[in-house]
Amino acid sequence: MNRKGHWIFGILVLCLTYFIIQDHIPFDYKMFIVFLPEFLIGCIIPDEIENVKKTFDFEGFLGFRNHRLYLHSKRFLKIILIYIIPVSLILAYQVDMKYFAVTFLFYGWATHIFSDAYFTKSGIPT
Repeated sequence: MNRKGHWIFGILVLCLTYFIIQDHIPFDYKMFIVFLPEFLIGCIIPDEIENVKKTFDFEGFLGFRNHRLYLHSKRFLKIILIYIIPVSLILAYQVDMKYFAVTFLFYGWATHIFSDAYFTKSGIPT
């Protein structure tokens, strides 16, 4: 899936998320607009770090030289959903609202992994 596809899928998931949680959690839609850039960056950053086309030269960055390795894996998706997003949400509500940027960044990253898992033939590694 290309960059535009990841962005469209991510924005659709973000809108769906807003409509689901608006009845249960007092959350203003302006929050989604303010943190939209972080979300969109999260939608494409896995492909920029583990990139085949080398838009940015990250070869050797953290040891990732091939596309779809650890940062596209089911294991990393679990880490995002179980640890990173809940901890950043707790920090955002308890400490400072700036932690919502981390939440939105990794939520975009999670939508990237979901879109790769469901819309590509090769899927994602374990």
